Amino acid sequence: MTATWAALAAAVNAAPDLHGAACAGQWGLFDPADHDAKETAASTQQRHERAIAICRDCPVLAECVTWASTLRPGEVSGVVAGVVYRPPTRSLPPFQRRETA
Repeated sequence: MTATWAALAAAVNAAPDLHGAACAGQWGLFDPADHDAKETAASTQQRHERAIAICRDCPVLAECVTWASTLRPGEVSGVVAGVVYRPPTRSLPPFQRRETA
């Protein structure tokens, strides 16, 4: 298993069980801006506003907020728990996920 696969496996194992999350099946709304697809800032903002509205009414928002509070800066980007996380604007050292128990 390469370091990339190990990091992915650690991330999946650390993610909470958010059964019943309102975002299920709507992942694209929550993703960060898609610069490769030349998505405009206005389009990204509209998409994120829809995602935030979904979070607002989510039955597992409290659990998602608790999980999101454990994340390090730069660990996620896009909408998580009703908050827009922007990717880092400067170069940072490669992220190393903390050990999970």
